[in-house]
Amino acid sequence: MNYLNLLAGGAALGVLAGCWGYVKGFVWKLVSTLIQRVEVNDANLCQTLVGYLVPRYPRSRVYDRVYGTFYEHIKTVEYNGLVPYEMFGQRSLILWNGWAPFLLGRGHQKQGSAPHEHDDDSRGGALSLTFLRGTFDVDAVIAAACRERNELSWSFHSLTRSQQRRFFIRHVPDIQKKGGEEARQGHLYYHGIPWYHDGQYRPLGYRREELGRGRAAGSGALGLLIFPRRVTDLVEEIKLWRNNREWYQKRGIPWKRGWLLYGPPGTGKTALARAFAEDLDMPVFVYNPSKTPATSSP
Repeated sequence: MNYLNLLAGGAALGVLAGCWGYVKGFVWKLVSTLIQRVEVNDANLCQTLVGYLVPRYPRSRVYDRVYGTFYEHIKTVEYNGLVPYEMFGQRSLILWNGWAPFLLGRGHQKQGSAPHEHDDDSRGGALSLTFLRGTFDVDAVIAAACRERNELSWSFHSLTRSQQRRFFIRHVPDIQKKGGEEARQGHLYYHGIPWYHDGQYRPLGYRREELGRGRAAGSGALGLLIFPRRVTDLVEEIKLWRNNREWYQKRGIPWKRGWLLYGPPGTGKTALARAFAEDLDMPVFVYNPSKTPATSSP
């Protein structure tokens, strides 16, 4: 056995181990000249990017999948039921921009950061994009994704441009854990967009057009209730305000109105609020002052 060779080999390994930090830094700098990694920490932008990228770019068939269900109205049967879906953006996914691949990944949520209010327990963490330099225009993609999200959200705000309903009821604080359809309805919307129109969800077994409640012509919740004259006048006043948004905008008047309903229990206050919100296709937020945390003033 040649001990000199062993000593020389050990010395070489020792030098390599001592210089490993420099070697690793050099290799990483060399790789970083060819590969770029972009990180997105904003929860809104993360969801917007996933919903924009997944439907537009071909994806690899080999990836870890995430499935779930929502309780949604199914138009073909006129009943509510469980609708399964595949959800993207929670696991790493390889997409293709022409000939060049790029990696869409999700990191761990940072310690001390609060999850987004629309996130499930499994969500959270930064979104990362890794790609070859010069093959992916991040600025253009982010701008296009936000522009599409805004246009889609605005279209659902307009009663004349969409046949989907924006009416839902959300309780504050959230009572989703207590169960019930209405408790979950508010979480099926993201900035006014139904979940099945969000690109990060892929409904299974149903087309997007088959989901959600449409506005049936000639039907209305207010027509099923009987109110005295002063209440019907209030309903007409609410309709007048709802249908004249441009009148307020042209005169620089905030398009806001408030009404206070009071009376003994069982006189129809809640039924009236829900009925005109459903007919006017507006969301309802229910606040419980006894359970809502008070904010301390400075």
